Amino acid sequence: MAFQIPPGVDPATIPLSTPPDGQLPNFVDPPSQIANVLGTGISFGLISLIFVALRIFNNISVAKRLAVDDCECSLNALLNK
Repeated sequence: MAFQIPPGVDPATIPLSTPPDGQLPNFVDPPSQIANVLGTGISFGLISLIFVALRIFNNISVAKRLAVDDCECSLNALLNK
């Protein structure tokens, strides 16, 4: 038989399983991962901008032209930040 949540109970306040020994569930003020998320997002965003800039620079200096895909890459890199 499946576990039934009683009506009116917030599912976010019910633990999925019992915590390890010596640990208490913290639903009131849980630790935040926002610093990790921001650090990773900014790092990968800068890396992608560098690669798009290298692609544009390479196509301008070697091929002496920009194709449609180069314009799309630069537009996507600017709009996805």
